[in-house]
Amino acid sequence: TSLVYHYPRLSRSSVTNLLDEYTGLTSGGTASKLEGPSMRFASGISDAVNVRQATEAACQQVVEALRGAACHVVFLFVSPIYRTSWPALIGYLRDQLRPTVLIGCSGSGLIGGSQELEWVSGVSLVAAHLPEVRFYPFAVAPEELELSSPGGFWVDKIGASPDANPAFVVLAD
Repeated sequence: TSLVYHYPRLSRSSVTNLLDEYTGLTSGGTASKLEGPSMRFASGISDAVNVRQATEAACQQVVEALRGAACHVVFLFVSPIYRTSWPALIGYLRDQLRPTVLIGCSGSGLIGGSQELEWVSGVSLVAAHLPEVRFYPFAVAPEELELSSPGGFWVDKIGASPDANPAFVVLAD
């Protein structure tokens, strides 16, 4: 699964400079943000055994760190132990954070803030307020890659013209 975004007011060097200034996410989601021209990033993590409690705790950390700013994108990383609860977890996040795009994956190791959780239950979120960014979430199956060719396939799949100079966040399975 991949995410494409386009921020028309910033050049690539401006985005790179902003990211270079990024000092990292702090533990517990408090003040875990990157602020640039109207942009804000936040994280939240919880190792609560109960999926609802873990989701609520991580979500609350994100809400506090975003300080009222709209949540445009959420990256969700969740322990596979919660598999049967994923639909409810995703529904809760959509209700509470109302992201334009929510993507994620499961993992036996989760990172959030200064915490690393391995082989335990947990939920980790990275959320962002990115005004004027256009999102084009898409998935590519292995068989599609075998049949793909340069040009039209990728423009249709991604939804963005190469002229837009899209940037990518890629999650590979």
